[in-house]
Amino acid sequence: MESIKLLRDALNTLETSLSLKQLSDPRLKRKIEEAIESLKLTLREISVDNIELARFISAKARETVSKISASKELTREIIEDLEKLVKWCKTIPYDFTDRIKYVRKGYRYYLYGMILFFILAGTYTQIYAVSALLIALPSLMAVYFMRRRRSMGLMLAYASTPLPLVIFSWMIGYVVRALSSWGIWFTG
Repeated sequence: MESIKLLRDALNTLETSLSLKQLSDPRLKRKIEEAIESLKLTLREISVDNIELARFISAKARETVSKISASKELTREIIEDLEKLVKWCKTIPYDFTDRIKYVRKGYRYYLYGMILFFILAGTYTQIYAVSALLIALPSLMAVYFMRRRRSMGLMLAYASTPLPLVIFSWMIGYVVRALSSWGIWFTG
């Protein structure tokens, strides 16, 4: 597979970057070591040939290391580029293995659950409709940021999930009370 060669190139580039004098900060070295471990894990378990992403990661690794070696000291821009590269390297195992299907499955569950919540809460009492309106913007932002693979999307999803769960439990309680008062359940 061509992506294996490209990922090995990125791995070698990152390993050579550890020996540069400009990277004297132990936090940056630790982040690069995490990226290296992620690349090694991906190379062991690779099952999907994603050539475009492998080319992108390899080119970005070479570009970032050349920026580091060309400058005498690390600037804010170089550190940000390095942190982006490390973040991309940490997400690589999901793109080159079959693990991405679990991420997509969780994303779909969240999306379908929130759609169901908006439909049911909008048709129930006014207070539930108002709560659905309050949570609409964070939910839409969570979906948008999760699609773009930002950590903020996951945090917004975590923050917007408890309210619909509580409202669903209240709605189920109301349904049980209504059915039991009609004598459909618990006849006795």
